[in-house]
Amino acid sequence: MWLAGMAVNSTSQLFKSLLVTSELIDGQNRGRLASSSLYDICTRIHRISLGTSFWPGEQLQHSSFSGSAKHEKHRNLSLVCVSNMREFDQTALVSAGKYLQNASTISEAISLVKKHLHQGSTIDSYMYVDVLQRCFKHKDLTSVKQVHDCILKSGMDQNPYVANKLMRVYIRCGKVQDARHVFDKLVKKNVFNWTTMIGGYAEHGRPADAIEVYNQMRQEGGRPNEVTYLSILKACACPVGLKWGKEIHAHISHGGFRSDVPVQTALVNMYAKSGSIKDARLVFDEMAERNVITWNVMIGGLAQHGFGQEAFSLFLQMQEEGFVPDSTTYLSILTATACSSAGALGWVKEVHRHAVKAGFDSDMRVCNALVHVYSKSGSVDDARLVFEGMLDRDVISWSAMIGGLAQNGCGHEAFSLFLKMQREGVIPNVTTYVSILTASASAGALEWVKQVHNHARKAGLGSDFRVCNALVHMYAKSGSIDDARLVFDQMSVRNVFTWNAMIGGLAQHGCGQEAFSLFLRMRREGVVPDAITYMSILNASASTGALGWVKEVHRQAVQAGLDSDVRVGNALVHMYCKTGSISDARLMFDGMVERDVITWTAMISGLAQNECGQEAFSLFLQMQREGFIPVATTYASILNVCTSTGLAMVEEI
Repeated sequence: MWLAGMAVNSTSQLFKSLLVTSELIDGQNRGRLASSSLYDICTRIHRISLGTSFWPGEQLQHSSFSGSAKHEKHRNLSLVCVSNMREFDQTALVSAGKYLQNASTISEAISLVKKHLHQGSTIDSYMYVDVLQRCFKHKDLTSVKQVHDCILKSGMDQNPYVANKLMRVYIRCGKVQDARHVFDKLVKKNVFNWTTMIGGYAEHGRPADAIEVYNQMRQEGGRPNEVTYLSILKACACPVGLKWGKEIHAHISHGGFRSDVPVQTALVNMYAKSGSIKDARLVFDEMAERNVITWNVMIGGLAQHGFGQEAFSLFLQMQEEGFVPDSTTYLSILTATACSSAGALGWVKEVHRHAVKAGFDSDMRVCNALVHVYSKSGSVDDARLVFEGMLDRDVISWSAMIGGLAQNGCGHEAFSLFLKMQREGVIPNVTTYVSILTASASAGALEWVKQVHNHARKAGLGSDFRVCNALVHMYAKSGSIDDARLVFDQMSVRNVFTWNAMIGGLAQHGCGQEAFSLFLRMRREGVVPDAITYMSILNASASTGALGWVKEVHRQAVQAGLDSDVRVGNALVHMYCKTGSISDARLMFDGMVERDVITWTAMISGLAQNECGQEAFSLFLQMQREGFIPVATTYASILNVCTSTGLAMVEEI
């Protein structure tokens, strides 16, 4: 690689920029490759990455790379770049290792630290950082607590570099509050400490806490650096973070980071993930300089928000401007095509052609995405062609192909592939089981569902709530409501999808009374019904013909604010008609802010069924005047009106 052999002293700015940029990649190949090269260039970089070096009086910048959990050494990589880097004292670095070189385990290393502490020997910061690094690597919380105790006894808890490493280990172990305790005890905090605490909250999805620390930093005179902004923007990259993100954006603009590519890219990412794709595009368009990551983030944001056409145009523009797409680009643009309906297959084929030309047709992740998107676009033959051409496959590859076959009604082939997968030694995961259960339903085979259920039990996934949700749904769909109820009753964890599947299954099998009882129990257990719940329970009411039930469900839907959902409204119109209350149905219909062709058809059919032929025909004409195109069911209903009443209006139809 081009980095190999380059002099450390002359390239500190290069390393800094490269690693800061890698912060945004979050485990992708280029970030891992870059950090790996830096990590392995020389012992000095390795020691810096452990946080064991410090140059008094130097102007420091701190950059961290957060990669995939699979790549521990890359995730740990922290590089301190010095504006005027010079040779530093190797003796200090060796001091930590000479005591611990014979300690092959964390326990032995801690025993040595305790021994020196007991003897009153001086334990320097390097020794603590070395032991903490071992704890970090193995996520050993018990050992961290022991080291923390030694640090407190030796008075090293006020050393900002030891404290910083201790905070990072706690964060990695999921103990953010313990990290915060270490942070709060520090009398003098440096930019690393502030940034680590903000980053810890960001990593664990606690944006409000991250903002609190960030604001405290500014109030106490701390100056955020590049990585501080990357960390706080990561924290704000969520639906509730938009308001905070806009405030951070203003600080960045006034803080001299307007031309900083990684920070501006992080802004694009924050806006996209917090729901403002318009602001994301505005920042992107105003950037004087971009890199591949910037393009990937923007394309990914457009894909996330369903702007497939715009994402595809940007993908082409990226190449026109001389940027070479990487695997992340292809994954993002394939996601965009999957979210699009119009001309999606043509786009997939075009992206596939580009990927082949660029040599990414052998990239497993790109191939997995192609299998998924071809299947979603209805071209199971192309999906199968990609799958069969793959030199390497993982469980995601098999699950994508099985899911694709299931989506396209190829149940028998999906089940055969499920068996072949296991013969080849690939262990199915939750996604595989959910996909094959969907395939079982498309084949209408109860026996298949039972076989898959048995496989899931043996694999230890029989109690996974996602698998159980699929089992409840598929048992009911395959005609075995008793098996569905058995799985449901044995579940220790249920979500709204579980309840919907069971209520829907009971409704489907004409068990209206039982479905309504389950609906009431769902409410008592604190599970909030959604639109699907109300649609299911309204369908259950059909089997009883109970107008009282429909009115009660309607009342609860109004309380939940779901009466304005067009699907719930349609179900209410249909059920009021079915229970003979045409006045309630018309009241519901007239009060709907949004209607679709199903709404009109339900009302017309209801009027026809209740011998209101003239009114049904008038509504049929009004439907067309308002721009709705009747479907076969609409025509069937209105023709029945003409037949039963002798209305001479067939020619007008």
